[in-house]
Amino acid sequence: MRHRCMLVACLLFMAGWANADIGARLLLVEKEGRMALFLPEEHFGSPAQDDNYFRQVIRPAFAASSAMLAELSSVSLFDRAYFNAACPDEDPAEATLDPALNAALSRYPSQAPALLRDIAAADAPVTMGRFIRTQTLLMRLVGHGLWGDAHPAGKPVTVFTARSAQSSVLMALAPRRAISVDNLDIWLADYCGLTSPQRLSLIATLVRKSAEQLAAPADLRPAAVRRARLYRDTDAEYWQALAELRADLPGTHAGNTDRSGKLPADELLLEQYLLRERNRQWVAALPAILARERLPFYALGARHFADGPTGPGLITLLHNAGYSITLIPHRQALDAVLARLPPSPPPAAIAISTLGGSCQQDGNSYGCSWRSDTTSYVVLKPQADQPWEIWSVCYARDSHKGPVKHCVSSTRPATAL
Repeated sequence: MRHRCMLVACLLFMAGWANADIGARLLLVEKEGRMALFLPEEHFGSPAQDDNYFRQVIRPAFAASSAMLAELSSVSLFDRAYFNAACPDEDPAEATLDPALNAALSRYPSQAPALLRDIAAADAPVTMGRFIRTQTLLMRLVGHGLWGDAHPAGKPVTVFTARSAQSSVLMALAPRRAISVDNLDIWLADYCGLTSPQRLSLIATLVRKSAEQLAAPADLRPAAVRRARLYRDTDAEYWQALAELRADLPGTHAGNTDRSGKLPADELLLEQYLLRERNRQWVAALPAILARERLPFYALGARHFADGPTGPGLITLLHNAGYSITLIPHRQALDAVLARLPPSPPPAAIAISTLGGSCQQDGNSYGCSWRSDTTSYVVLKPQADQPWEIWSVCYARDSHKGPVKHCVSSTRPATAL
């Protein structure tokens, strides 16, 4: 949410760009012999982020880790159980912003991020609770502004693809189990932790930002020029965030929790909503993660780490909770850390279960279903003349709420039974 570049950060950025090396940024967090790795990252990448340190330290560190804990989930953040969630102290005055909130949601183009497609129906704004509508608008603002371009309806703009975040590159090169540290429990607690006037201000700020975003003139410069501008601005902010978190490491704390300058009250409230409660919840969940993971690898937004105008960042919270936090400066230091890890446990045996079921045929249409206590597999050709069949698989997976059912579906050419 910061769009400022301090002089020192800009100078660091220019020096880093020239040397093509952002420098040390992987943190070792340790307590009572249990270790975790924390990578402060931007949510999308740039050529500068693929530097020597990424290749020589971050990649081998991730290869030795047990699981990826990412800030955003790969499955929908919008659990239907929260569609009508409300705060116990909601004031009738909060309803006065419903028309503006609903209008802001409806103004976005149909290419909403995949995260939102299951609730992007035209009537969704008027059927959901105010919390989930507010959260949906926030996610749409992030989704449509992520690549640094506004795409107002009716304005032709060639969309370009930015490089993936460092965590996405790591997962592509050496996949690990992925766990989301975000969930709607955290967002709801943060939202309801605001007073009624603060919630009104938050919604008004998001409505205003959506109007500004959609009214912005389309950038018609070539995609390569827009991409270069995006990388330049992103890396400048990344340098600033890294400089601030390094200053907050134990032994170097400057004692200044407001290094971002004076923010307007509405921007301050939005930053509080985005950062403060999530930081506290993530730190509170760390002991349980360390108890079951040999070496968890956290990839979190860089702006979560340093102290800011809304309160302590992750470094201060971790330090206050009794963790040691050190920067891993080079490959030799990483090797020394990995040498202290206990041996990897033997791989668990693959569990194989047999699904029971059968098929029913009616002429050239058919339906098949096989299932067990945790898994179901369904194949359906509902119309005799269609050349393809629909298959769906549902299976139990772990989540922050415990085991939940996860389903995937696709089509394939029909086969004769």
